[in-house]
Amino acid sequence: MEESKKYLDQLDKASLVELKSFRHPPNAVVLVMNAVLVLMKIKPNWNEAKKFLGNSNVIQNLLCYDIQNISQETLEKLTEFTSQPEWNYESIKKVSNACSNIFLWVENVIKLAKLYSEHKN
Repeated sequence: MEESKKYLDQLDKASLVELKSFRHPPNAVVLVMNAVLVLMKIKPNWNEAKKFLGNSNVIQNLLCYDIQNISQETLEKLTEFTSQPEWNYESIKKVSNACSNIFLWVENVIKLAKLYSEHKN
């Protein structure tokens, strides 16, 4: 979880405003934010992503995310995004530094959730 925290520590209000300001975000940004929304049990679409990013507690909400209780169904839904060609650090970093940190957080959350899932079984 410490690794996840270090990615979010690099986000600030300006980074979130940068993301929220995309009128027509690049597909890589949409993929990352849709993955975050699925984790948060919010319908994945850009309008919901902008609302989520506008929440004053967004970073705290991510920091406090309960990795140990991600369902298998949620992990399966995430593959809709993580299986896309743009789902890689380089593609995301090219279009948004802020989103690249959120991408790394999502990747770490998925990795940890799979580890917890394996230990439960």
